[in-house]
Parts: sequence; C-alpha cells; structure tokens
Amino acid sequence: MTRTLILLFAATTLLRADGYMAQIADGGGWDTTVTVVNTSNFAEQVTVWFWDDGGNTLTLNVVGLGPTRGVQFNLPAYGLGVFDTSGDSPSTTQGYATVTGRTVSATASFRWRVPGRQQVFWF
Repeated sequence: MTRTLILLFAATTLLRADGYMAQIADGGGWDTTVTVVNTSNFAEQVTVWFWDDGGNTLTLNVVGLGPTRGVQFNLPAYGLGVFDTSGDSPSTTQGYATVTGRTVSATASFRWRVPGRQQVFWF
C-alpha cells in the first residue's frame, strides 16, 4: 500500500494530510456531499479540512454544524461518516480538502440545484 504525505503550513502550524480531495464547491446552486470510510478493523480519528485555491483555510457552512473550517469524525472499525455543505450562499465558493487519517478513503459528490429544474449530480 502506497501512502502519500502532503505537508501544509497554515500560519505557524504544521498540518498533516494523508490524502486530499481536489475539489469542494458550495453556494451558487452547488453543494458537496463528503463521504469518509474507515477501511481498517480499528477505530480511526479523521478530519476533513477545507482550503481555498491559494492554500488558505476556507470556512464552509456544513449542515448541522454551521460555518466551519473542517469536520472531524471518530469512526469505528469499518465505519462511515457523511456530511453535506449547505449550498445556501448566493455565490459559489470553491477549493479543495485535505483528509487526515491513516486508513480512510474519502469521496466528494457535487450537486447543482436550479429552482424549477431537475437536480444534476457530479461525482
């Protein structure tokens, strides 16, 4: 199994990232659903951090949490965590996400909503 380690600097804090999601979008009709799966037989603490394209922290509205720079899960063995951005901003905010966790897999699904039209999903 090959692991990639990406080191990111935010102010003076070193953040570890075990993986990343190349795109996160929210607002302007877009929202994102993030699914994180613990692929191991032991519990895993996982954090999904949001970043703008310049590498600065990004705050997004997450359903049930409100404005946040990241979402944390304490996943049991083979557990699953899911969250949605609210998409309620009139303008689109986009960036990427880093995922910290040793044995996890994460995906992002995008939804575009236009009033009066059928929803479109991007995976």
